[in-house]
Amino acid sequence: MRHSHYVVKEFPIELRIGGKLTNTRKIIIGFYDSEKGIVYPHPISDFIEKEYFRYSMSLSHQRQPANTVVQFLNFIKSQVDANESRFVILKKKGIPGLTIEHATWFLNHLTENKDISRDTFSIKVYHLTKFYQFLNENRILEVPVNIKSKVNKKTNKLILTPPFKELHYPPDNRINKPKK
Repeated sequence: MRHSHYVVKEFPIELRIGGKLTNTRKIIIGFYDSEKGIVYPHPISDFIEKEYFRYSMSLSHQRQPANTVVQFLNFIKSQVDANESRFVILKKKGIPGLTIEHATWFLNHLTENKDISRDTFSIKVYHLTKFYQFLNENRILEVPVNIKSKVNKKTNKLILTPPFKELHYPPDNRINKPKK
């Protein structure tokens, strides 16, 4: 039996760059309707568009955060479908009802139930921090999340401090190899 879920989808687009059309590819977040066999583009794809596509048309640069968000949304959906008490409110409120605790539970779930490296985990923390910042900036969340930031004086880029509390990081399993 197939079930409906969030997916990452790649598709071709034409962009006008310098007065001429250029073929490129783009990543979106979609919702797969198993009954109809159709992937519907989800409005949350705007996160990938604004945060990753505009700065780099590289598919891997877009795919990695999209995969994190899709994994998070599918986790949320599975918890809502299972009537998990901490997630039931999202049945009615959807994405606007997300809190930082939902992301924390997801991230800790990855540590406890998946074989995930510390580096991969840290990347997912970074992507979810940017995702929640996007939700804040676009006034999507009912209760905004407090995300602290500072400007890196060398690069003049904004650095976000992850807002997640009580994260259980996976152990660092890297083997220190002697330098040649």
